[in-house]
Amino acid sequence: MKIETIVDHMQKIYGLQFYYTKLYRARKIALEINEGSHSTSYEKLPAYSRLVLQKDVGSIFKLQVDTRNRMSNNPIFKKLFVCFDACKKGFLRGCRPFIGLDGYHLKGRYGGVLLNAISVNGNNGIFPIAHNVVEVECKDSWMWFLDNLRDALLDDSDDMSLTFMSDRQKGLSVVISTIFPYAHQRIYNRHLYQNLKAKHPASISYIRGELVNYCDPFFSIRKYLDTYKEMIHPLLYLVVLKDDAPNERVLPPNLKRLSSRPHKIRKREAGEALPSDFMKRSSSIRCDICKNEGHNRRTCPRAGDAELDGCCDEIC
Repeated sequence: MKIETIVDHMQKIYGLQFYYTKLYRARKIALEINEGSHSTSYEKLPAYSRLVLQKDVGSIFKLQVDTRNRMSNNPIFKKLFVCFDACKKGFLRGCRPFIGLDGYHLKGRYGGVLLNAISVNGNNGIFPIAHNVVEVECKDSWMWFLDNLRDALLDDSDDMSLTFMSDRQKGLSVVISTIFPYAHQRIYNRHLYQNLKAKHPASISYIRGELVNYCDPFFSIRKYLDTYKEMIHPLLYLVVLKDDAPNERVLPPNLKRLSSRPHKIRKREAGEALPSDFMKRSSSIRCDICKNEGHNRRTCPRAGDAELDGCCDEIC
């Protein structure tokens, strides 16, 4: 529920007015009671890792923490790598040797970046392979992620047959060449498929060919079933999960407060299409006082005159 809705509800039902910050803290406490807090979730990571390795044999769960000055101090979370055995076998058995790499900023209290490795199944759906949580998206983070990914996949796959697609940011292209020296690399091209479909819509029909003969075997039903043959086994109710070693409870990472106000609009790459409501959000501002565009009533040069006119009206 939004804070504005809570404010209206308290005003209409109880006739009470509260500060925005007080209602924000009250809602936060209620959410932590119902859903749990981020800090307690970090504490359960060691117990959760043991549970995953026990229930899903063959999975990889690596937790890296900062070095401790004293063994009596609790470790602080640094990095996390997870690759379920079902995802690994599904990729190797039923998906094309194609891996897409990208990173996403986490919007939680402690921030961080989620690095993902995904593939495409026989129905052109996204198939997850592994994910990784790091402090920032940088060359060292990608190096740690892809090093673990290589250990998870290359026992049963061929490096020379893999193809990676990425945006080549943060030194990612160099890291891929270092860890997977024989793999192919591609970059994102949003309009390649649209242009091919628009310019050559009926090339196969023109030569009177069967569409099935031009499809890759990875698009067959057999390969699709092989992709989802394995299962990620369900775990216990994680709310009641307890850690047997209290001194090994992982603490959340240190909060990092940026100096400036966070961006609300994502920075778009060169050539990326603008959002559908861009024209509406980028319309010129019109002042309520002088009716001119380019400023609002707070910065209007006639704001003082308008206040004087209001005072004169009250006197009259």
